[in-house]
Amino acid sequence: MKPSPQRSPGKVVRGQPLLPSSIVTLLAGCPVGDTNPDHCPLYEVRKLPPQEALDWVASLSTDDKAFLLQYHRCCLVYSLEEQRTNRVPGPPRRARAMKKKTPTRSGY
Repeated sequence: MKPSPQRSPGKVVRGQPLLPSSIVTLLAGCPVGDTNPDHCPLYEVRKLPPQEALDWVASLSTDDKAFLLQYHRCCLVYSLEEQRTNRVPGPPRRARAMKKKTPTRSGY
């Protein structure tokens, strides 16, 4: 018998059912603040009556749930890092650094 993978906080293990309560918690509002940003994949769902929103969550596939959880983890980490460094919103640092390293014609 194959041992089941250990589940650690913040890690989605493929093949294991995701707790609908994790998604339902996200329906209450944005984890970053008391807002409902229009770029969030749950923006429209948060406007639904509670029972319709719960029915929507129940209809999600495992992949859809995994996407929503991972999206919100990434968004939260990015937002917290942005607050910590108190920098102006924009592309991630790596993207800016790569842009700076792009050689120009005179660099050849």
